[in-house]
Amino acid sequence: MYSSYRRKKFKSPFMNKLHEKYIRLSKKLKVYVKKILDKGHQHLTIMFIPHSEKKIFNFQISNFTISFFVIILVTIVIFSIISLNTHETDQKQLSQLSKQSKTREGQIVVFKQSSFMTIKNFHRFRKQIVRLSRNIGSDNNDIVFPFVGKGGIDYKITSGMKKKFGKHFSLPSEIKELNVLNNDVIRSTEQIKRINSFVENYKKVMAATPSSWPVAGGGFITSKYGYRPSPFTGIPSLHTGVDIAYWAGSPIKSTAEGVVSFVGMAGGYGLIVRIKHKYGFSTMYGHLQSANVKVGDNVRKGQVVAYMGNSGRSTGYHVHYEVHLGNLPIDPMPYLAVRIF
Repeated sequence: MYSSYRRKKFKSPFMNKLHEKYIRLSKKLKVYVKKILDKGHQHLTIMFIPHSEKKIFNFQISNFTISFFVIILVTIVIFSIISLNTHETDQKQLSQLSKQSKTREGQIVVFKQSSFMTIKNFHRFRKQIVRLSRNIGSDNNDIVFPFVGKGGIDYKITSGMKKKFGKHFSLPSEIKELNVLNNDVIRSTEQIKRINSFVENYKKVMAATPSSWPVAGGGFITSKYGYRPSPFTGIPSLHTGVDIAYWAGSPIKSTAEGVVSFVGMAGGYGLIVRIKHKYGFSTMYGHLQSANVKVGDNVRKGQVVAYMGNSGRSTGYHVHYEVHLGNLPIDPMPYLAVRIF
């Protein structure tokens, strides 16, 4: 009890002061509120006095009412300013959207024109593909485009598109034509792959087939394949190759890729180089000055294998060039004129 008594004793002066301050603050607040209410309840008299002798019209209005209307007026002004600024911003955005719309409209016109020209040019291209395929001997069934390859993109209007762009959304005819064009491009690509495969195989065949001029730098034919009077006896005999004359020591090139099967002297042909090629072909180069390869060497088309000379039974510097198919010599002339793609 003694401790409780001491707490009450020490706290009572503090509580008394706090209570006194609360009372003074409450009185001041009441006085302040009373002044505001008194001011607010004060009335102003507004009079309308006509020039004529009619009755004067007047009415009274309190300060509270005036304050209320002032607040309403200020609020209206503020919202009007905000609305005007928003309206100006919206107008600017509408103007930008209008410009963008015109730009898009122009781009769409150009897109339509470009699409039309692309489709037109591709139709020409497709005709050339068909023509090329027929020229290289492709089966007619391979060049009917509707049956060559499948794939591509089908542009269809989905429910998601209608939900996003509106139920009246539709694709322009150019998109449908581009869809057809895209599928045709895929089919044409397949056909081009076949043509490219044919050309690659053709190049491989031609690389392994005697089909080029054997003398580097030029030369001229002095004697063709076939029967002719012998330059030594004058008696007609079969000349089994062509004689090409040029400067002494001129490089002699292989007319096809292959493997060297013989290098050495061969009677009246002098020093010769014989090369075995694919598909039953072989070539022989005679009257050489020297050889640049040995038996078993793999040679490329156009590789220098020897140099022009006058060895063996010869009347001057030249190369005797033969083409054999199997074991039989054939006329080299058609093979000298063959060109590769």
